[in-house]
Amino acid sequence: MPLGVTPTYGRPESFCLPPSPFYGILWFGKESNMAQIKVRDLDDWIVNVLRDHALSSGNSLEQHLRDVLKNAALANQKSFAAQQLEHLAAFKQKHGIIADSTPDIRQDREQHG
Repeated sequence: MPLGVTPTYGRPESFCLPPSPFYGILWFGKESNMAQIKVRDLDDWIVNVLRDHALSSGNSLEQHLRDVLKNAALANQKSFAAQQLEHLAAFKQKHGIIADSTPDIRQDREQHG
């Protein structure tokens, strides 16, 4: 975890998978809790630039940062999804469409118990 970043994952009964190359976060529980991140020791000019971007788009700094982080996370997920679609297309081109084996499995179970 980068220095200066402190995650807060919410209530103990919630469950969050650790960060992975797939950037997947799953929450299980009665409520959907939101994580909080505190970033320390940012240069003033960085905060000023981010605040100016937020104000120019009519958002608060907090909302702007939420949007920036969300877009960064989505970009990674979209990139991964695109790679997987390329792999799937290459697999289908090489092997064709693989038939569903469910009917064969059921028939085998019925015959052999």
